[in-house]
Amino acid sequence: MIWDRRQWQRQRLVARFLEAQDTKTARRSLIQLEQLLVPHLERTLETQGIRESALKQEAQGRLHQCLSLLPEQGAPLPDLERLTESVAYEFAAQQLNERNPRRRQLQLLILYVLRNCADRFQLRKDPSGLLLTGMQKARRQIGSPRWSRLQAEPVALARPFLQGLDLQAADYLPKLLERLLGGMGHLVPVMPLVSVVAALNEVPQPVLASVDERLLLAEKIEAVYLLRQLWEELQTLPVRQRLILVLGARNEEGKSLLLLLTEQGIVSEAELAQALEIGIRSFPLLLRELPCDDERLAELVKLTPESVRHHRQSARYQIQTQLQLWGQGHPS
Repeated sequence: MIWDRRQWQRQRLVARFLEAQDTKTARRSLIQLEQLLVPHLERTLETQGIRESALKQEAQGRLHQCLSLLPEQGAPLPDLERLTESVAYEFAAQQLNERNPRRRQLQLLILYVLRNCADRFQLRKDPSGLLLTGMQKARRQIGSPRWSRLQAEPVALARPFLQGLDLQAADYLPKLLERLLGGMGHLVPVMPLVSVVAALNEVPQPVLASVDERLLLAEKIEAVYLLRQLWEELQTLPVRQRLILVLGARNEEGKSLLLLLTEQGIVSEAELAQALEIGIRSFPLLLRELPCDDERLAELVKLTPESVRHHRQSARYQIQTQLQLWGQGHPS
């Protein structure tokens, strides 16, 4: 077995950080751990086309935030290199989508296909939070020289996958993904896969009857997908934090998150009541009060309004990406 000095350093710094008895030692260990991971963060960002120093600094801040939450997660700790890649991919996707809204639409369509073709594709998160996909029979390990080359030269290497595809057909995207993922034979991170597909300029969005219909479909897919993702993230929180966010969150139009979850068929009232540990008979009465303010939430969870805000802030940091859409998801 080959001794990996960097891995040994990471393990030593993580142990020192988690076992620190004072704030100064914990902060110093966290900074040293972050510095050890930053080169990997920057290399991963560059594979996605993010090379600006200011953006790398911003991504480093997100990595710092994720690392600072490690003591709250407990054992087993995630693979830190994989965690770093997850931060880099999510950050790069956000930046690229802001530059090109069409890429965001493509990302949502790819996620929609992967989720709704579960008989063909896997879609899951590993313990570090990295979103992975592949064919159902794909090997669990990720990464290969072939995958690295495809990311570096997507147009040249992916062109053979386009042969025989009807690019005007509504089902072209599932077929393209099946060819790309089948050609790899292992799981791959979803966000770099989106970058590969986006780089294939020959691959347009599915052609629908009109531009208006295409936009409406994209908006519907986006809304339903984000709500489903948000609900999945909420279920990872402690019950008290989950209840505070679900009952208090509202969108920009003032509509309750809980009502949107039920209206879109994401979850039933019975499932919500069970997840929030609310009696099914009391649940319909509570629906009339939504969204709840901090005073009402304090009554429900038997805390002070200040404690409610503290729990909301802690929960928000864990699912920050999804909760950016919900005003009451932000700390006061």
